[in-house]
Amino acid sequence: MGTALQDMIPELILGMAAAACFLLGAFPPLRRGARGTAWCALIFAGAVAVVQTGWWQGVAAVEPWYAAFNALFRLLGPGLGMIVLASMRADAAGEQEAESAACLLSAALGVILAGGAGDLITLFLGLELISIASYILLYLDRDGPLPQESAGKYFFLSILSSAVLLYGLSYVYGLGGSLRLDRPVHAWADAAGMPGDPSLGAFAAVLVFAGLAFKIAAVPFHFYAPDVYQGTSHANAALLSVFPKAAGMAAVIKLLLATMVGWGGPFWQAVLAVAVLTMTVGNVIALWQTHLRRLLAYSSIAHAGFMLIGLTTAMTYRRPGDHPWDGAGAMLLYLIAYVIATAGAFAALSALRRGDRPVERLDDLRGLARSAAGTPRFVAWSLAAFMFSLAGIPPLAGFWGKLAVFFSALEVGASPSESPIRSRLLWLAVIGAINAAIGAAYYLRVVGALFFTEEDAGEGPQTAVVSPPAVVAVFVCLVLTLAIGVAPGGWFQAAHDASPTAARPTVEVSLGAASPAR
Repeated sequence: MGTALQDMIPELILGMAAAACFLLGAFPPLRRGARGTAWCALIFAGAVAVVQTGWWQGVAAVEPWYAAFNALFRLLGPGLGMIVLASMRADAAGEQEAESAACLLSAALGVILAGGAGDLITLFLGLELISIASYILLYLDRDGPLPQESAGKYFFLSILSSAVLLYGLSYVYGLGGSLRLDRPVHAWADAAGMPGDPSLGAFAAVLVFAGLAFKIAAVPFHFYAPDVYQGTSHANAALLSVFPKAAGMAAVIKLLLATMVGWGGPFWQAVLAVAVLTMTVGNVIALWQTHLRRLLAYSSIAHAGFMLIGLTTAMTYRRPGDHPWDGAGAMLLYLIAYVIATAGAFAALSALRRGDRPVERLDDLRGLARSAAGTPRFVAWSLAAFMFSLAGIPPLAGFWGKLAVFFSALEVGASPSESPIRSRLLWLAVIGAINAAIGAAYYLRVVGALFFTEEDAGEGPQTAVVSPPAVVAVFVCLVLTLAIGVAPGGWFQAAHDASPTAARPTVEVSLGAASPAR
């Protein structure tokens, strides 16, 4: 019992702190204490998670990859929470401070629960914690008609996606006869003497993926994202772009690559089509955006498509444990690079000001990297670095993420064996590279506005006012982006250790169902 409670210390800290912040919100004199409570909880939970990663291997787990996977998301939750909380200082209104802090803690808890879930109920609970926290944050930040419309759109679509996901999970339970996630469904079914039905397995895979596609903003479930991002604050947009994506990708990996393996049949072809559509739609439409949050919304959609390249590869071809380019490991490395650069970009936008206005449009960035001095110039240069990382330009973290997902597909596509799967994955990698080039165009528009565009002479010089906590968040994200880019070896290994496909024997999936590889 004691060991079980020790394992749950970060979750208990975040859960109790979230409840305390909600209670503080009921007493106006105590509202200001909520932010300090949130900081203490996130720092303490993160510190405990760091300590736990040293002995996390001792936790009983059927699959060895579970230990590394759980540890990764126990660190991601509090870490992202601290970055977003620092960004909220520039955006959150004082009267809503307690509720905003409580929702952020709940979202961080949701990431930990989704990443460390050992059963279907805990996984669904983690995803819904993030969704409910997002509803409340969007409702609190609803000044004007656009925020109200976008909040309502997100609320109803999220409820629909949760219902579809829950329906799919009921089929997963029915097929396997167990709520556990640490073994494939067919293993539980065989142990219980239950006959398998491939058609029901494919139907369950479609429902589960449709429900999770909303969480990660994949086409055709993406259309809420641009309006929601534009209609809220920078800090709330940061939360929406990293927390649901991280938890959603954790659920995708656990369900489609570890638990439901072999039940989807030719479903991988649908995932391939979604990957192509998602990155193409996101990148192409982003080219015409001038509102920064809307641009980053389409960027978030496009990056979901890039991550789905790794999912497609992992669903079709599994390599031995020592293979460096497995699809799930590539997804995790890409996810790490994405959340760091995106959270850093939103923190930079939260920190910067043009006079008394927030930075919201490309024109607001005119010449900022040249005309500003001191800390504002550092933030502007850091924003440029985050744009380069999201574009996949070396030697930054995003380059290695893109390299990993492309090589995971190319390794299969360039195999000497003849197979329709190989040709399709080769074309998938080529389409991904073309989309990466398209994406670089709109990221370079942001960089161009920072460095190569003159300020409007009629407006005169304007001062960039900076929020110190957001600057600290920018600095942390910049250091991590550079660290991964310069020394990626340890990050590759961490992602590889947390990959369920790297921990399995070699299996090749035919156009119909799974079969042993030759």
